Amino acid sequence: MVTSPSVSVQLVQWGKTDLTVRSLASVRRSDYDGDIELLVYDNASPGGPGAVAGMSDVALTQGDENVGFGPAHNRLAADASGDLLLILNNDTVVDPRALSRLVARVEGADPAGAVTPQYREFDGRVLEMGGYLGGGGEGWQLFRNLTPPPSLCRMPYRSTYGSAACLLVRRDEFLGYGGFDDVFAPAYYEDTDLCMKLRRDGKPVIVEPTAIVYHYEGATAGRDTSQGLKAFQTRNRSRFLQRWADDLAAFPSMNLGAALTQAMSPLTPKGQRILWLSPHLPKPDREAGHARMVAMLDALKRSGDAVALWAEHATDAERYGLMLETLGVPWFGLARAGRWGIPQPSPVISTAHDLLSRIPWDVVVISFPELAQRMIPEVRKMRPTAAIVVDDVDLHFVRHERALAAGISAPMGIDKESELATYTASDGVITASDHESAVLDSELPGLPTWPFAVSANEPVEHPDHERRHLTFLGNFDHHPNVDAVEWWVHELGPAVANRAGETIPLRVVGTRSDAFEGAWAAAGAGLVEVVGWVPDLAPEFASARVFCAPLRYGAGTKGKILAALAHGVPVVTTSIGAEGNHDVVLDALVVADDPDEMAEVLVELMSDDGAWAQRRSLAAAAGRLIWERQRAQTAEFVDWLHRRARHAMRAG
Repeated sequence: MVTSPSVSVQLVQWGKTDLTVRSLASVRRSDYDGDIELLVYDNASPGGPGAVAGMSDVALTQGDENVGFGPAHNRLAADASGDLLLILNNDTVVDPRALSRLVARVEGADPAGAVTPQYREFDGRVLEMGGYLGGGGEGWQLFRNLTPPPSLCRMPYRSTYGSAACLLVRRDEFLGYGGFDDVFAPAYYEDTDLCMKLRRDGKPVIVEPTAIVYHYEGATAGRDTSQGLKAFQTRNRSRFLQRWADDLAAFPSMNLGAALTQAMSPLTPKGQRILWLSPHLPKPDREAGHARMVAMLDALKRSGDAVALWAEHATDAERYGLMLETLGVPWFGLARAGRWGIPQPSPVISTAHDLLSRIPWDVVVISFPELAQRMIPEVRKMRPTAAIVVDDVDLHFVRHERALAAGISAPMGIDKESELATYTASDGVITASDHESAVLDSELPGLPTWPFAVSANEPVEHPDHERRHLTFLGNFDHHPNVDAVEWWVHELGPAVANRAGETIPLRVVGTRSDAFEGAWAAAGAGLVEVVGWVPDLAPEFASARVFCAPLRYGAGTKGKILAALAHGVPVVTTSIGAEGNHDVVLDALVVADDPDEMAEVLVELMSDDGAWAQRRSLAAAAGRLIWERQRAQTAEFVDWLHRRARHAMRAG
């Protein structure tokens, strides 16, 4: 059984012992499940240590003189027994969940030298969410008296320093640095100096914003820097500047944008700052194209890039914003009012203009040509050295041309001329398949493209005896999927029933499929079984004997087909559905554009166990190949995007 590290919580007091009593009481209410040791150093308080002296669970050290903040904490640390030290001001009140969250962050997968919380006033206003330094040593408290973006209230990020009002460090490292340097005694800048040493040695200071600490700012030393203990803040700033002048020379003048730039620093020296602009928050459990976007975001984040996403319409943020945060991708945009419809204050950073104006992005990726058409001029103006890359999602003009050729009336978002002009204005295009890259190479020779197919699923094995359904999957806000079911109802379904001697319903799964249930039932009774959206597709694929994708038009690689193969389900589709896939995948698919030919194959696979088993084996092999191929191509995609950034910087 893994035990939680022990924590020594240490406070220093000089008078105002009532604050110490209150702060200790808040620590006792902590939900932390490890051992907590409480230590207090009394700096020869006038009137003595007060009520703390009678606390049996507090190790009290009484000094003969006031040695100051830093030296007193050093003495406590030397006597402490905990694995970790929580250096705490006595004018703080710690939220019951804060300590466990701070410890989880310092002990997490990403190494941290120190962890600092979110500080708040008792009326809920933000005091500080990370401390940042300018070239002159001036400090900046991020989001002070501002409304921070929701994602940065829930996910960790880097800070230049953390205030010793509440700072969690490893005890052995604190002692290894000699604790707080006595040159800054009695107080101020000793915490910033320690954090700079940690930072220099590759041990970043991390903000854990879900750990809330309430701070009576100035309750112990006041706010006037011209007198009392606070006067040492001015003196020690000069000492700090003298020590760290070479490092600070590279720091910019401090403002909100400069602080955010430091907070969103790449994790590796070669990492890039990448801003992804999207019409919406990605919903990977509802659309294959959204899962593809998430796969790209995840690949960039894992490579060490700092990645953020702005959504023009940040709907369903409670679910899908949290999903991005889990990946380590902060999101920005204006979410709708909460469940009770109560308006919320707008975050200080919410628009694309805010992000572009404040942070020097290396790459800006824009999903969908319609959004790119509107955004490219603004991005060029505000970030002329940034690479602009358009994610086409699929080539809209190809999809529209195919609909016209098939005699299908389909909505058109952007015309071909405008779409191609948008791609020309960019520094490169991410396409949805090798075929789309070839089309753009023909239309726009010399334009850099990179194919990133829809996200592949890790292969899953299911028992054969559970497979019984003929299944189709799709997002029915996307018209090609609606047309596919209509083709089934009017032609394919009756043809299958005629050959089989019975009706074989098409089990339809996916977002908004239930909106069409009545129309499909009226057109062909018993031909369609509508399931609707499901949060987990695995049970549906486990019960699917054959996956039928009767797509008459569209573009790009079809995620639904790759998902079926990952679950070992034989796939019958059209040439449109098969487009853009690897040869091994094409060999696993049964491709038929004629309704009678497709009906013949479907009836055979639904009734002939031998034919089905052969196709199932091919499907499973293709699913494994897709998974391995995508893992290799992901690294190549990241390298391609980085090359776009370097090329744009040279051109700028």
